[in-house]
Amino acid sequence: MPDDNIYASSPSSGGSAAASEFVPMDTDLGPRAKQQASSWRVTGDLVIAVATLLDLLALVAPVFCSSNQCWAVTSYLDGGMLHMLGWLFAFPLGCFVVHATVPLAVLLLARARKQPPPEAQPQNGLQDCMLLTLAAASLLSTLGVVGFLLTGTDAIFGGPNQLGGTGTYSASVAMFMFAFSGVAQAAGFCLRAREVGLLPRGSRRLPPPALPFPFAELTVAPWLGCVVYFLVMLLGGSSECAPVKLDTLSVPDGVKLEFFSPVGATPNGRSLFLGPPHAASGAPYTVFIGSGGMSDMDKVYGLLPDPAGGSATASVIAEGLSHPNGVAADWTVCTTDAQCTAAGSSCDTAQGICDDSVLYVAEWSRVLRWPLASALSALDGSGDKLTVGPDNVYVDNLPTADGGHHAWKFLGVGPDGALYVPVGSPCNICVVDSYGNPIDDQSVFGSILRVPPGGGGKYDQSWKYAYGIRNTVGFDWHPVTRELYFTDNGADWMGDDIPPDELNRVTEPGLPEPGNPGQHFGFPWCYGVSNERYPGFTDETHSADMSCVPNYTPAIAALPAHGAALGMRFYAPPGTAQRKTERMGFSAAAFEAGRLPGMENQILVAEHGSWNRRKLSGYQVQKISLDAQTGDGPYEVSSWVSGWASGADVCGRPADVLVAPDGSVLISDELGGVVLRATKA
Repeated sequence: MPDDNIYASSPSSGGSAAASEFVPMDTDLGPRAKQQASSWRVTGDLVIAVATLLDLLALVAPVFCSSNQCWAVTSYLDGGMLHMLGWLFAFPLGCFVVHATVPLAVLLLARARKQPPPEAQPQNGLQDCMLLTLAAASLLSTLGVVGFLLTGTDAIFGGPNQLGGTGTYSASVAMFMFAFSGVAQAAGFCLRAREVGLLPRGSRRLPPPALPFPFAELTVAPWLGCVVYFLVMLLGGSSECAPVKLDTLSVPDGVKLEFFSPVGATPNGRSLFLGPPHAASGAPYTVFIGSGGMSDMDKVYGLLPDPAGGSATASVIAEGLSHPNGVAADWTVCTTDAQCTAAGSSCDTAQGICDDSVLYVAEWSRVLRWPLASALSALDGSGDKLTVGPDNVYVDNLPTADGGHHAWKFLGVGPDGALYVPVGSPCNICVVDSYGNPIDDQSVFGSILRVPPGGGGKYDQSWKYAYGIRNTVGFDWHPVTRELYFTDNGADWMGDDIPPDELNRVTEPGLPEPGNPGQHFGFPWCYGVSNERYPGFTDETHSADMSCVPNYTPAIAALPAHGAALGMRFYAPPGTAQRKTERMGFSAAAFEAGRLPGMENQILVAEHGSWNRRKLSGYQVQKISLDAQTGDGPYEVSSWVSGWASGADVCGRPADVLVAPDGSVLISDELGGVVLRATKA
C-alpha cells in the first residue's frame, strides 16, 4: 500500500525551519486531493519500477549480445543494434545507479519513515549526503553522456547504419535528450526528497503536485531520448553522400570511375566472380554477385555488360537461398566438342561453353552447384531462375556457429582446378568451438578448405589447406608463383588500433595425407606481422613451449584495424594463375589495351569499413605493392580508391574487387547496391 502520510517541515516558534515533522495526510488535505496525490505517487512508483527493469536489461544486453546466440540480431545493419542499445543506456555503471538505485533508495526511505524523525536529529547529515549523492549522480550521468558522445560519435551514432548515415544530426538530438533527462532527474529527485521530508518546504501542507506526474519521475527520460534517436536514425535526414557520388571518391592519377551497374540494382551485393562471354548479346564477359547483410540476403545476381558501353543489365538468377555470399565459376569456351577435353563433355553451342562448366554458390553451411549454361539462361531471361534440388548440393555439412558467426563464405577456383572455401571462426576470439571442441589442427573452424576436383560431398579432414585463420572473406592466387594470398579480419574489443587486419601468404599448403593440415596463421593465439600474442592469452592458457615465433606463420602485411578487409584480387588478366585465359574466352590484347598504369600483379583489397571503432576506418580500396614476379615484399599499403566515408557519415561499403578482361577493375558497394568500374583515364 502506498504511504498516505506527508512528511513536512514546519517553522519553529522563532520563525526558522525546525526538524521535519509527521503530518497525517487526512488532517490537512481533502479526500479528492488525497486520492489524487496517492494516485500520482503510485503511478510514479510504477514508472520508476519499469525504468529500473529497463535499465537493468540495458546493462546486461551487451554481455548477452556479444555471444554467438545474439550474433544474427546484433549483425543487423552490421553495427549491432543491441550493442548500440546497450551502449546508449549503460554508458558507465553510474548511469544504472542514477536511473535505478538512487530513486529506489529514496522510495525505500520514504516507506521506512513511518514515524516523525527524532527532535535530536534535524535535517543534516543524512539529508546532505543524500542530496549531494543525487546532485553528483545526475551531473556525472549528464557529463558521462556528453563525454560518450564526444568520443563515440563516429563509432556508434555515425556508424555504418546503412540507412543514410544520419550520425551527426541524431547524435545532437540524443545529446539534447540525455542532457534534458539529467535536469529532469535532478528536479524529480528534489521533489521526492521534499515530499519525504529531506528538504524543508516552509509549509505544513503539501498540496497536490501542480506538474504532471512524469516530470517528478523522469528516470524514463533517457528511454524517450532513445526513441527519438532511433526515429531520427531510421526516418530522419538522409546523408548527403549516400548513395555514393563519383565526385566524392578519390582515385589515383590515370584512373577514372564510373557506374558499371545502376544504383540499387544489386541490394547487398558483395562477392564478385567473372563469368564467360555472353554469346547471344555479344557481351565480352558476365559477372555473378553473391549477397550478404541482413536483408535481401537470399539472392544471387547476374550482370550482363552492355557491349555499347552503357550500364550493365542486372537480374536475379537465384533466390530463396541462405546467405549466398560466395560465388565462383569454372568453364571452358568452345565452338566444337573437340575443345571440351573432360571425359564425356561436349560443347553447348548456344552458350558457347563446354557442358561441364559450373557455377558454385556458397551458403552458410553448404556449397551448391549448377550447370553454368543454366545460370547464363537465367541471366538473360531465356531460362528460369536456378532452383535447388538434391543434385545441386556439392558440399553439404560445413559447420556453422550458433547464430552464424563468421559464416559468410568466399569461393575461388584454384590453379589446380579445385574449389577453395573458408570456414570462419565461431566467435570473436575463443579456444573452443560451438561444440566444445578445441580450435586446432583437427577443427574445421578457422580454416581454408580445398575441395579436390570431382570431390564434394561430406567434409573431409584431408581438405584442410591452411588454418589458424579468424575470418577470411577474400583470397586469390599470385599470377606467377600461384601461391594463395588471403585477407583475415582481426578480433574486436581490444582497442581501436589492435589487432590489425591481415594479408597472409600460404607457402606450405596442407596435404591430403593425415597430419598435414598446412600452416597455422596464429588464431586464436597470435596476430600481425610481428606475431604478437593476443592480450589475455598467456602461458596459463597456452603451452609455454608454443610461443608465437616460430610456431605460427605471421602476416605479411598489416591493414587498418577493424577496417574489415574482405575481397582481394591480383591485378592480372583473368585466368593467369590458372593458365587458362584464352580457354576462358578472353583476349590478352584487350587486357593490355585497358591495362591500368603501375598495377602489374599488384594486390587490391576492398575494406568494408569499421563498425565499432571511435574513428571510422576502412571504407576504401587499398593497394598492396609487392614484387610482381616473386610475390615477395616489401609490402607497401596505400589507399587506391577512398571516400566512401565522410566524417561520421557512411556513403558506401566496398566488399569485393574483380579484374575484368578489358583491364578495368569492378568494385561492389554493398550499401549502394551498385558495382563501380575503374578504367584507364
